[in-house]
Amino acid sequence: MFLIVGTGLIAEEYIKCLINLKCNFEIVGNSKEKCNYILNKYNKNCYNGGIENFNFEKKYENIIIATPIKLLFSHLKICIIKCKDLKNIFIEKPGCLYTYQINEIIKIKCDINIYIAYNRRFYSSVIKGKEIIKNDKIKKLNLCINEYKLNKIQKLVEKELIQNYFTGMTTHVVDLAFFLTGIPNILNVLNIDGYGDLEYHKRGCFFNGNGITKNGIEFEYNGDWSESGKWKIELYLESGKILSYQPLEDLKIINNDGSEEIIKRSQIDIDFKPGYYYQVKSFISDKKDLLNIESHYDNLQVFHKMVGYNPHYNILLVGCGNIGFRHLQGFINTNLPLNLFIVEINDDNINRAQDYIKDFDNINVHFYKDLKKIKNDYFDICTIATCSDIRLILIKNIIENNNIKYISNMILEKVTFQSLKQFEEYEKLIKKFKNCNTFITSIWKQIYDNDKFDLFKNPKISITGGRWGLLCNSVHALIFISHFKSNFSLNLDQDYKIIESKRANFKEMYGKLYNEDINISSNDNSDKINITFTENNKKLIIKVSNVINFYYYENNILISEFTKDNSYFSSLIQKEYENLLLHKNTILCSHDRGYKAHKCLFECISNVFDTKLLPIT
Repeated sequence: MFLIVGTGLIAEEYIKCLINLKCNFEIVGNSKEKCNYILNKYNKNCYNGGIENFNFEKKYENIIIATPIKLLFSHLKICIIKCKDLKNIFIEKPGCLYTYQINEIIKIKCDINIYIAYNRRFYSSVIKGKEIIKNDKIKKLNLCINEYKLNKIQKLVEKELIQNYFTGMTTHVVDLAFFLTGIPNILNVLNIDGYGDLEYHKRGCFFNGNGITKNGIEFEYNGDWSESGKWKIELYLESGKILSYQPLEDLKIINNDGSEEIIKRSQIDIDFKPGYYYQVKSFISDKKDLLNIESHYDNLQVFHKMVGYNPHYNILLVGCGNIGFRHLQGFINTNLPLNLFIVEINDDNINRAQDYIKDFDNINVHFYKDLKKIKNDYFDICTIATCSDIRLILIKNIIENNNIKYISNMILEKVTFQSLKQFEEYEKLIKKFKNCNTFITSIWKQIYDNDKFDLFKNPKISITGGRWGLLCNSVHALIFISHFKSNFSLNLDQDYKIIESKRANFKEMYGKLYNEDINISSNDNSDKINITFTENNKKLIIKVSNVINFYYYENNILISEFTKDNSYFSSLIQKEYENLLLHKNTILCSHDRGYKAHKCLFECISNVFDTKLLPIT
């Protein structure tokens, strides 16, 4: 028996095909309403509750997975693990969004055959073209991978999908082109440009190259995603004729004399979604011309090079001392495949990093002592985890390295710079990388977040404790407070004391920053950090220790108390790195919010130090 996973429009296309081909099948969907709709429309069993809760009691030897792209990987795993009688799976393209997911599936699938639904291989126009090239061989391929109205599509789909649009959509035409001509044996990527020009697809928008396929056929490809365009395949035949596909559903034959013959799609591609009937017929019979998952994985290794997609995420980590090592842990523990470029001059720090890395197999690591020697052109994330006094110099080195064409996300430790002028310099420098996101690594909001915060609209906030670093850590406090109060300024209580920082050549302070609603203080004692919110009759006290204790009062009566683990920085930054790499929302502090927090601090303490650059880090 067949099982269709999904009840959307694509799933209905498979339902129509299986009915026509007289196959016995059932369907599993999510909502009860949609499953009842399918049952009534097609008179087929349709189980609600989702594949995640499906019990696979019956013997399903063949499964068709027709769910949204972001669910394909998890649904594929569920079917492999739970369906004991399974022999064959047919899954919507691209099977999985990432090649590392495909690789994982290949490792766990055992003897199950998995095929990817590239339906354009089965267009009637393509079948006709295949008949022609049996006797009139292909001499050359021209492939155009332009995309249609991408600027409008990006408003309708999730960020993760649009940033991986080549995998999710463009591979349709690329797969078809090389299905007809053979996979590239030689690939010359002549140009990938336009990094950052499109905020929704930062990895570039101009692509071109050439090569020779395994069948000895020359090819050229080009794409311009900066404006709307369309796919096109042109096959130059030995006879001088040209087979032109645009749209792919129809075949245009251009004869030697320039005359044209249009072969319209067949009735089967009108009655059914084009290509679906014949691909389903192949799946239930001899599997001819279907793409198995192993070949799909191998093909993507080649196809992705055409547009600069990398099977590993490229990470540049500058500084691997104490805080840099925490960033290193955060990156590696995402368990995502990484190309990690680490810049560090201290041999002890390098040895510690190497010793930690050796236990992980998800990364390729390269160590450097000089930023100028890095030759990689694109980085998904660059984190600069050094002291503040050299950060701007290092950023200038990055900008001046012409090998580095683009950085998508820049992560800066706090205290980020030592003057507001350095912030202004940074803002000019980073313009080299269009649409580069800048974040400041402040995570107090994550650490102390709780549902009681929603009860406070304009609270008075007090943050007190002993020896917690008023100069180096008050930026954390100010960023945290900015989530609850906006456009505030503070004063420095004149009863302060300057001391030496634990880091050489930097200063620290005991004292208080305040206004009528805010109090931030660090004293020369061993008191733990206490955070207090008060507004009208409400009060929330947060006591920070190995665990975080919360006490919520109304009218001075304790209403509730609860605790929360005081998470390690590396585990918190790990989640945010994962979000950034998978193009999901991050709660890392934005550059603008971070700048305002630094400005507030600098204005308080500028008169304390008779220097242009504040000695804080």
